[in-house]
Amino acid sequence: MNPLPYANGPTHHVTKMAVEQLIMVETGSYNPMYHRPYQSHLDAGSLNTILNRVDQLGTASISGHVMAGVASNILAPVASVDPSLEVAIPQGWSERRIRFVLKLNAQYSIGSEVVYYIQGYTNYPGVTLQGHIDPHMVFIINSVVAVGKAVVNYNAMGYSSVDRMLESYQVVADPTWQSITQQRQSHLMRPQDVFSGMQSNYLRGAADQFTQYGGPSYHDSRTTLRADPQRSNRGNNLPAQYLARVVDGFYYGAQMADFGYGNADVLSKSREQVMEAPISENPFIRWLGERRQQAAWYQFTFAELEELDYNARNMVNFIVNGPAQQAAQHHSGLTSYWTGSDRCTVVATSLMQAIPALMMDLLISKIILRSTNYDISGQMSTVLIDAKSLTGIDMRNYYDRFIRRLEQEVIQDFTFNNQEMYQLEIRADIFGETWISLSLAGQPAIQYVAPSFCDNLFTPVIAQNQLQFDALVMDMERLVNNVNDTVAHHSQAPQGINPYI
Repeated sequence: MNPLPYANGPTHHVTKMAVEQLIMVETGSYNPMYHRPYQSHLDAGSLNTILNRVDQLGTASISGHVMAGVASNILAPVASVDPSLEVAIPQGWSERRIRFVLKLNAQYSIGSEVVYYIQGYTNYPGVTLQGHIDPHMVFIINSVVAVGKAVVNYNAMGYSSVDRMLESYQVVADPTWQSITQQRQSHLMRPQDVFSGMQSNYLRGAADQFTQYGGPSYHDSRTTLRADPQRSNRGNNLPAQYLARVVDGFYYGAQMADFGYGNADVLSKSREQVMEAPISENPFIRWLGERRQQAAWYQFTFAELEELDYNARNMVNFIVNGPAQQAAQHHSGLTSYWTGSDRCTVVATSLMQAIPALMMDLLISKIILRSTNYDISGQMSTVLIDAKSLTGIDMRNYYDRFIRRLEQEVIQDFTFNNQEMYQLEIRADIFGETWISLSLAGQPAIQYVAPSFCDNLFTPVIAQNQLQFDALVMDMERLVNNVNDTVAHHSQAPQGINPYI
């Protein structure tokens, strides 16, 4: 194959890329999923809580932990579901399909080695019991995990290496998008898109004045979700991390802004701080794009995979589910539907988005746990029942960190700093399904199941219209202005922006 560029620099390119393994498993069927984008609720109480925490720190450089316990008050999935916004998936949710994990090994010219876990699903179950793969079946990429292999020691047994998480992101696109003039436009709401929206507000104010004198109106298409794929960091699915990135991005952008350049430069620098790398830096996605004479693409057939590596067929592992496995699989109607506007459903929605993000941060592929504060002390108690690693490293410290972050960044958030009683059971497979059993405030537990293998379709960072996007941007602008003004009491940091100066 042709050398491909890598994110670390233009001189670093792939010298070899090979298929190490392609695991395929038939899925169950699922209740329909719905778009529940982030909705902000920045009231005076939540804002004061954050400002008090920042005031104690004396800096706006904060982590997701600082936002814990208040983040869900500010940022949460929309409570009410519009029945017309059912998420579309090929053949519908009641049909089975194949979920897959493609393990690719890429070797770079500088001598580094990266393993890419390309995960996703197919448009229909086009694999026979004998393992014959329908050449017309389409593999659709949902997410990517990149793990670096770093040599750390050499001894009599040879080289030893350590696995390092390099990046973990969802692949997002709108296959129905045709042109910027079409009526329905979805918008990305990643932290970088929020700053794009702030820039748009600033420029739109000037454009509106210009329009009064016959000039054209201002339209910003940078945040539009199109047919070509883009990446969204898994951490964007954690409200506490999301808010921390927005606040940090503005703070450092303000610090780096050139003296005298004003608001536009502050926002530009802020956007740079949280900018996600182009998805074309993934060598496989770039290769798929080049075959179609474009920068990147996120769908492929098995025939294309064999073009990349003629030995791919020998790396296939099609797991046939027996009667017991089929009986254990989820099927439509088995668990609660995702249409509810009650608090339990909203919290479960946040959990099914946040849990895979936490798992990927810590190289965990499967986990089973129970957690509750139904205790005489009222403290959280989380028991890890089983877990599996994405790699072969010693995971004991990673499992402990997962429990700590789950309690601090997720559970503490939806229980309002552990004030509300809860019981939670989770069985999560980032390449399969996420099962959630949740009880809040002593109510009976409700079971939910989400297909994790296609969670890019219902990520919370996709707004279904311009109004949803603009509302979030306005609240985030108010948040960063107030935080930055608070920090100004401790330093010489530039104070908040006025988008219409």
